[in-house]
Amino acid sequence: MASPIWSRLFRSTLAHAPVDLAAQALCWRLPRHVVIEPTNHCNLRCPLCPHEQHPRPRGFMSYDDFRTLALEAREFAHGLVLYLLGESLLHPRFFGLVACAEEFGLRCTVTTNGELLDRHVADVFASRLTSLCVTVDGATPETHARYRRGGDVARVRAAVERVLAERRRLGRGPHVAVQTLALPFNAEERESIRSWALGAGADAFVVRDVNVGIRRSSAEAQELALEYVEPAARERAIAKGAHERCEDGSRCGELWRATVLWNGDVVPCMRSAWDGRDSFGNVFRDGGLRSVWRSKRHLEHLRRHLALVGRGQCASSAGAGVAPSARPTV
Repeated sequence: MASPIWSRLFRSTLAHAPVDLAAQALCWRLPRHVVIEPTNHCNLRCPLCPHEQHPRPRGFMSYDDFRTLALEAREFAHGLVLYLLGESLLHPRFFGLVACAEEFGLRCTVTTNGELLDRHVADVFASRLTSLCVTVDGATPETHARYRRGGDVARVRAAVERVLAERRRLGRGPHVAVQTLALPFNAEERESIRSWALGAGADAFVVRDVNVGIRRSSAEAQELALEYVEPAARERAIAKGAHERCEDGSRCGELWRATVLWNGDVVPCMRSAWDGRDSFGNVFRDGGLRSVWRSKRHLEHLRRHLALVGRGQCASSAGAGVAPSARPTV
C-alpha cells in the first residue's frame, strides 16, 4: 500500500496533469478506501435524506458476496466505509461483515442513527470495529425527533454510554464520535450535546453542515432550507438543490475511492447512488472491483468528469441530472 506521503504527492501531481493523463492515472491507481452499502433499508424518515425517494430496489449485500469483495479489497485498500443510503445496523449480519473485514486488515467505519445500537454493544467489541460515529441531533427528545423522525434520543444516548463504558472496562474498542447536524432549531442545544458526549468519553464531537439533498427542485429546496438549514447557509443550500453542479474547479475526493451498492454495482460517487444509473460495472458479475475500476467505462467517466469540472460540472450530474450533496445524512 502507498504511504500517505506518496498519496499526497500523487494527488498534487494529478491536480495539474492534463485530463487524459490524470484519468488514466486515476483508473490505474486502485482505491485506498471503499464505500460499501450493506443495505439501503432505513428505520427513520429524516426530511432531508434521499432514502424515501430513491428508486433503487431495497436489499442487503449477502455475507458471501461481502467476503469476496473484502478479500479482494484488502490487496489495495486501507479501509471500508460501511454505510450509504441506509441504516447499516439493519443488516442481519452487519457485525459479521465488520469482523470479516477487520480480520482481513481493513479498518471499518460506520455512521449510524444509533436506534439499534443498544442491541449490539457486545458485537461492537467482538467484531473489533475501528470507528463508530453516532448521530444525535438534539439534547431533548422533541428537538432530536423533529429531524430524526421516529428516533428516540434517550435510547441512543444510553447506547453510546454503554459502548464507552465497555471500552473503558476492556481497555480497547473503536474510536467513538458523536455528530450533530447544524439545524436551526438545535443551535442552542449543541453545547449540551457536546458536553454530554465528551463527558461520557467520546473521542470527538462534530457539527456537520446540512444539505437539502439530491433531486430537489428549486421550490422544494427553498422550502426545506427555511426549516432545516441555518440562515447563513441557506443561499448555498438552495443553489445546490436548484443546480446540478459540483464545485468550480474541483477534482473531488470521490474520484479516489470506490462506492459499491448493496447489489454490487459500482457508482461514481454517493450522489450517483440515488438511482444507480451511472454504474460502470458490477463487482459480482464483472470480474471483481479491480476489473471494474480499471474498465473502459470507468476511464470514460473520469475523462468526462475531469473535462467538465473546469466548467463547474461533474460527469455524474451532467449525465444523470443528479444534484450534489454531502454524504447522506444517516
